[in-house]
Amino acid sequence: MTKKVISRNNNKLMTETASGRFFYGGTVPVLISGILRDGAGKPVQDCTIQLSAKQTSPTVVVEVTSSTLTGADGHYSIEAEQGYYTVSLLREGFPPSVAGDIYVAPTDAPDTLNAFLDAPKDADLRPEVMKRFEEMVNRVVDLSGATEKDRERAEQAAQSAEQSKDSAVLSATASAESQRQAALSADAADASARSAADNARQTAQDVLASAADADSAAKSAQTATEQAGQAKTAADTAQKAQEEAGVSAQSAAGSAESAAASAQTAGEHAGNAAASETSARESAFTATQAAEQGNNSAAAAALSEQHARESGEKAAKSEAAASASAKSASSSEASALQSAETAENQKNAATESANRAEQARDDALTSRNEAVQAAETAATDAADKAAGKVSDQLKAAVADDTQRAEAAMAGAESAALASQGYRDEARDIAEGLKLGDASTTQKGLVKLSSDDDSDSEALAATPKAVKKVKDLTKLKAPLDSPELTGTPTTPTPPLTVNNQQIVNAEFVHAAVAALVGSSPEALDTLAELANALNNDPNFATTVLNALSGKQPLDGTLTNLSGKDVPGLIQYLGLVETIKLAAGALPTTGGNLLGQLAFLFPATRAEANCLIANGDANGILACQYGYYQDRFDLHFYDEKGAWESNPLAIGRNGNMTVVGNLSGRAVFEGGVRVYSPNNPPPDSYPVGAPIPWPSDTPPARHAIMQGQSFDKSAYPLLAVAYPSGVIPDMRGQTIKGKPDGRAVLSQELDGIKSHDHGATVAATDLGNRDTTGFDYGNKETTGFDYGTKTTDVQGAHAHNYSFLAWQAGWGYPAGNQNMGAVTQTTSTDGAHAHNVYIGAHSHIVGIGAHAHSVYIGAHSHGVTVSPSGHAENTVKNTAFNYIVRLA
Repeated sequence: MTKKVISRNNNKLMTETASGRFFYGGTVPVLISGILRDGAGKPVQDCTIQLSAKQTSPTVVVEVTSSTLTGADGHYSIEAEQGYYTVSLLREGFPPSVAGDIYVAPTDAPDTLNAFLDAPKDADLRPEVMKRFEEMVNRVVDLSGATEKDRERAEQAAQSAEQSKDSAVLSATASAESQRQAALSADAADASARSAADNARQTAQDVLASAADADSAAKSAQTATEQAGQAKTAADTAQKAQEEAGVSAQSAAGSAESAAASAQTAGEHAGNAAASETSARESAFTATQAAEQGNNSAAAAALSEQHARESGEKAAKSEAAASASAKSASSSEASALQSAETAENQKNAATESANRAEQARDDALTSRNEAVQAAETAATDAADKAAGKVSDQLKAAVADDTQRAEAAMAGAESAALASQGYRDEARDIAEGLKLGDASTTQKGLVKLSSDDDSDSEALAATPKAVKKVKDLTKLKAPLDSPELTGTPTTPTPPLTVNNQQIVNAEFVHAAVAALVGSSPEALDTLAELANALNNDPNFATTVLNALSGKQPLDGTLTNLSGKDVPGLIQYLGLVETIKLAAGALPTTGGNLLGQLAFLFPATRAEANCLIANGDANGILACQYGYYQDRFDLHFYDEKGAWESNPLAIGRNGNMTVVGNLSGRAVFEGGVRVYSPNNPPPDSYPVGAPIPWPSDTPPARHAIMQGQSFDKSAYPLLAVAYPSGVIPDMRGQTIKGKPDGRAVLSQELDGIKSHDHGATVAATDLGNRDTTGFDYGNKETTGFDYGTKTTDVQGAHAHNYSFLAWQAGWGYPAGNQNMGAVTQTTSTDGAHAHNVYIGAHSHIVGIGAHAHSVYIGAHSHGVTVSPSGHAENTVKNTAFNYIVRLA
């Protein structure tokens, strides 16, 4: 958007925008532009977009409107001042519609109308959302306070490290002083040792007469030597202490610097702990290291001070021992002077004593070296033990500092994680305010509804809808121990059901009616049964009591009493009758054995067959012999009315059946007769392939897929396939066998041999130009041209003029210009030069150019690519070939 300053008014700029509008002030209208589309994504043209001010702003008066018209491509562009606007869409032929409200801020960037309409409004900031934001702000404040405490702990750790540094410096100073005192003590002890050795040697020379005094002097020398070794050991220990103190001082200084740096780093990063988790962790870790180094430095300084103190004590002891040695030597010298008178008499003994003293001196030197080594070993062991004790103390102190540092670091990490979580939650809430309607797949705004019969997934139920549903559920009976009220109904099960179904009144009435219907008519009610029993509730007891003690009425019963079944039959005279009835047909029916013959008289005669259900009235169930020369079967109902004549058998064996035949075999003229109820057997011979439209074969059939079969179980199939293997017919077709080909032989894919012709016409392609291309500059290969010699040229001569008098030749009197002479120099100057050319290359410009190539008339070889399927096929429908197993 372009603009230019027109004038200044009241210290405000009056600016003209690209649209020709003028405005005052330091802000610039926000450009709202884009393409207006309908629901199908098509541009909406000739639509007026109108912005109506909802309230007065610094630059816009309420109810003032501005508008723009969309173009043929749906594009719109309008500039809006700061303020609240209602967006309306006006189209010819359509009622005006309000798209929504927007707020334009002076800091907004140019955007589409959709973006401004989709931005969160003040109404979107519901109380629960604002409350959530306030909780997040309070949580961030609490985390900031915790971070400030962590920073204070880091500063305290830095101060402790600084104090450790000061203590280490003091320890180093004390150690240096101890080293200096130890060095002085060592020098004094060394001088004392040398003096004692000199006195011992002098004593040995002077006291040659006294072996005892010589031995005493030797012992004194040995003692002095041992003290000198101890003094040297003390000096070495002091030197080591000084070195350790120096190292401790350097370590303490480095620890102090690291602690100061870590404190500064912790202070800088503590304020940003919520947003910089990594920096807080590094600061805490650095502070922990600094505290640990400071504790180590302090412990090392204390150890150095202790070593220095021990060195001073050893030096003092060495000095005292050296003084005692000197006194002992003086005493020895006095004794030697006193015994000088006897020295001459004991000269030989003194010489021998001197030899022993010399040997004692050598032994003393050896002992001194061993003592020095032993002292070094003892000092090392003592130092290790002391270091172990100090190390335990340091470990405890460092563990305490480490725990505090880890706690601070954990607090910082927790604060950072919590801050990040609240930040993400705030972002989610802010993003959620920008979303549209919520659905089952995305977040967004949900519309409330009080409908209890809606199946929408875009609405949320209100408490009113929930209450209505709960009120309806109160009218329902529970699953466990329901108490039904009103008039509940259930399905009526049949009387044959014998399970735990709920029965209703209709079922009970039907059951009672069935019970009554199964009883005799005279006893089908409870009243009739009671009357029959004389209304005696104890009828059985009454009858038994009446029969008890009764005797037979006559002698017949007495004779029958106690007899078995054969005896009773013999008593009744029925033995022969039973024998005659043994081969008779029972009245209830049975099977007749042997042949039966029917005799048809010449005249028609009727013969009755069975009596229906033993009817006493003689109603016929069937009848034969109604027609002459044939056997007819007639059926009558229970009232004697004729019903049907389903079967008629003639004398010649013909049979007429009225109605459907049963599934049994029926023959006519010795040939089987088939019907729908008596279908013919399978017409396919065993072994013949049968097309079957299913992957599941019927019973006693198998899909032909090259499998073996048991020839003993299926002998008929073995006749067709003696090999015991069913052919594999998957993907195969059946072909009539030509002459000369074996049955069941297989023929592979093949097509009839044929040729294809292919020609390519010769074409004169003429001359063709290649495309132009700039090859640029090309560099030749380097080559050493060596040294070259120029040809011998350059010989030349010069003419020069001079006056004769100048050459001393004289000139005419009175005229010095006379006598001019011209001479020529000799021809010289021919020469040559050796020129070194050397290895070099040249840049050659080829430039853009093209080539003309003659192609000429020619022909090409053509390769015909294969086509088609992997095998020869025709239009087909896939069936499974099955075979009957028999």
